[in-house]
Order: sequence, then structure tokens, then C-alpha cells
Amino acid sequence: MPQRRKPCRNKQASATFGAMRYFFNSRDIDCFESDEIGLELTDLEDVKREAAICLAELARDVLPGCESRLLAIEVRDERGQSVLITRMAFEVRVLIPR
Repeated sequence: MPQRRKPCRNKQASATFGAMRYFFNSRDIDCFESDEIGLELTDLEDVKREAAICLAELARDVLPGCESRLLAIEVRDERGQSVLITRMAFEVRVLIPR
């Protein structure tokens, strides 16, 4: 059973002129965690960077002890429009006989 985790919060949510709120939902196998708070970010590069950080944090939390896992961060904007997805496939393959 996948561990549930809190949505990534690398930056403080704050109102910035010209910024848009983005929501970073996490997916771990069949477990979906919806981000209801979001972050105010000003451009797509910041969104990509934050999604990568969230994915790395999710991997750090759930991968130890696993042999196979598929993780994703699915980003949507304040209008509900999907913006981007970051994915990570993890697999341990033992190559020597036990």
C-alpha cells in the first residue's frame, strides 16, 4: 500500500502581481493526492522547477524499501487546466543469484 504524503510545499504561497496559482497533485501507483492549496508562481519555468522538487520529495518519501514504483506530479492551474506532468519510474533489478 503506498504511503500517503502531504502535497509539496517548497515555497510559501503568496499573492504576487502577475502570478497564477498552480496545484501540484501527486500520484503514487493508484493513490491520488489532490493539492487544494496551490502555489502562486509567475512562469512555466518556476512551475517545472517546483514539479521536479515535488517529485523528488515524493520519491524520497516512498522509494526506500521498494522494488518497483511509478510516481507522478500532475500540475493544474487555477482554472483547472492541466499544465504539465512529471513522471518517474523506479525499478530494482537484482542481477546476481541469491
